[in-house]
Amino acid sequence: MFKAFFLLGTGKTIDFGHYCVIPPRALARLVHSPALWSHFAATLLRSGLPLHRVRLDRGRRYAGRSSMNLTGLIRHGLNAIAVFEDVCLVRLLIALGLFSGGLVAALIAVVAIRFCTDMAVPGWATSAAGLLLVALLQAALLALASAAAHLNRRSLSEVVPAREAERFLVPRADPAQRMSHPVRQAAPEEAAPDEAPSQAATREEARWKAAS
Repeated sequence: MFKAFFLLGTGKTIDFGHYCVIPPRALARLVHSPALWSHFAATLLRSGLPLHRVRLDRGRRYAGRSSMNLTGLIRHGLNAIAVFEDVCLVRLLIALGLFSGGLVAALIAVVAIRFCTDMAVPGWATSAAGLLLVALLQAALLALASAAAHLNRRSLSEVVPAREAERFLVPRADPAQRMSHPVRQAAPEEAAPDEAPSQAATREEARWKAAS
C-alpha cells in the first residue's frame, strides 16, 4: 500500500532499502541534500544519481525484534513522500483541477436539465447545485491551503547536512597530540566556586573535545 501511494504521489518507484555502496563522487551531492535528514532512500531517488539495483533475498533477523511499530512505519513512509513535497503538490493541484472541472461540468448539466428540459424533479436542481458548489469550494480551499503551506515552508531556511553536521559530530583529536598531551580528568569539586555556569560548560566542552 505504501508503494502504491508513493507511486501515485511522486510518480517514482521505491523498491530498495538503505544497504548500498556510494561512490565518493556521489557523496558531495548527497550531503548537500536537505532531504537527507528525512529519508535516505527517497533522497537517493530525488538526487538524480544513477542507481544500480541488485536484487537480493531478504534474510531473517538473527536476533531481537523490530522496534518499528505501525505508527513509526506510517511516519517513516510519510517522510519518504515528504522528500517529493513539491512534486506531490503539483500532482495534487492537477488532480484538484480535474476534479473541479468535473464539478463545473456537472453543475452546467444540472442547470441545463433544470431550465431546458422537464425531467427535473422539484427541488432536485437546487440540492444538486448546492452540493456541487460546496464540493467545488472545498477543492479550491484545499488547493489554496496546500500551495500556501508549501510556499511558507520554502521561505524557511533548509537544514543542509554538510553545513549542520558539526553540531552532531565531535572533532577527532590528532593522535600525536593526544599522546603528548594527556588530558587529566578533573573532578567536579575542582571547579572554581565563583565560576559561572556558562564558563563551566565551556570548559567541559573543551575537555570533552580534547579527550576525543
